[in-house]
Amino acid sequence: MKNLSSKLSYIGISIVMGAIIISFALTGFQGSGSVGTVAEVDGTPVTLDEYNRALQTTINQYTQMLKKKSLSNKEIKQFRLKETTLQNLINQKHIVNFSDDLNFDAGKKHIKFEIKEYKMFQTGDKFDVTKYKNLLRMNNISPTKFEEDMTNQVKTKKLSSLLENIQDSKAYLKQTIRFKNLKMKAIAVSFDKEAMTANLKISSSEIKTFSKDEKNKKLIAGLYKNYEQENKAKKLKVKTLKLMTKNLVTKHLQKTKRKELTAFNKTLKEEIKALVENSNLKKLAKLQKKYDIDFSKKHEFTPFNLRYKDAELNEDEALSLFKDKNTTKVLIIDTPTTVTFAKATQFEDKKVETKDLAEEIKFSAQRNSRLLYNSVLKFKEKNSKVITTANLFQ
Repeated sequence: MKNLSSKLSYIGISIVMGAIIISFALTGFQGSGSVGTVAEVDGTPVTLDEYNRALQTTINQYTQMLKKKSLSNKEIKQFRLKETTLQNLINQKHIVNFSDDLNFDAGKKHIKFEIKEYKMFQTGDKFDVTKYKNLLRMNNISPTKFEEDMTNQVKTKKLSSLLENIQDSKAYLKQTIRFKNLKMKAIAVSFDKEAMTANLKISSSEIKTFSKDEKNKKLIAGLYKNYEQENKAKKLKVKTLKLMTKNLVTKHLQKTKRKELTAFNKTLKEEIKALVENSNLKKLAKLQKKYDIDFSKKHEFTPFNLRYKDAELNEDEALSLFKDKNTTKVLIIDTPTTVTFAKATQFEDKKVETKDLAEEIKFSAQRNSRLLYNSVLKFKEKNSKVITTANLFQ
């Protein structure tokens, strides 16, 4: 218990999850009256009738979900419904046992009140004891067993209530909302390194020499064939080899100029960086037109979306801009394929509304509860002895 307490206190302040209430409801399944158990969780039994009713409920849910009249044995096996049902029941026993560890209890008066509130046991908005006993008898459940299940439900409701009350502070939640609402308008530029080969100069003599060399005839023919297939696929006009040779050879030679491409990209990177630093939008627009690069005057970034085109801003650097509202620093993401630049020009920090805070408090409580619930389950799974019946799923 000591280890779990420290674990819960560690997790409790910054996590999330919805209220978990284990319900023990009638399923309409006609019980077999079988005795015995299918599993034990630290000595707490999962009875065969309990398992059969839960399995029937699970099968009914899947039948409705799949919009079928019934499920075959093959489908029940395929969806592992038997295994899932047993595991859910074992989880329920873990939670009940944990509630007992915390000394949660339910008085008889409270249990009677809960039972009387069930609409299925009422006639004319009043509890009908005859109806209560008949419904239990039809489902092969004894009043003692049903009241035991109701006691366990009350215990787990108390645990659920405890977990829901572990909440983050309002100050923290306000900061969270403000963080979610942050927006940054920025100058953003990006270019594809390989695409810049189209801007490399190839002289007429280079084209002429390459085209006349007999060793290159086969290559040129292959380039033309690719061009022809691409244009036909796009239903575009196909020019003759004679008319296309200069263009095809030029593109091919441009792709061979690796050193020249590296030098070109380095110069272009330095030029763009200087223009972005100075917020020179006119010259950036000219570069966009000249080199067919990507350019946005007011691209919107948020802490949850730091992407521009194919690049993602460095998270630490970007969040530093949001924090300091920095409009001078230029972020550069240089990858093997692209170079991207971003410089903030404006920040939006929306005021936290009362309604937004109320929703965040509710969401935070559910989130924390769910995560803590899972932590409880993991703790109990690790520290409990579970025995299951052999050959149950055969």
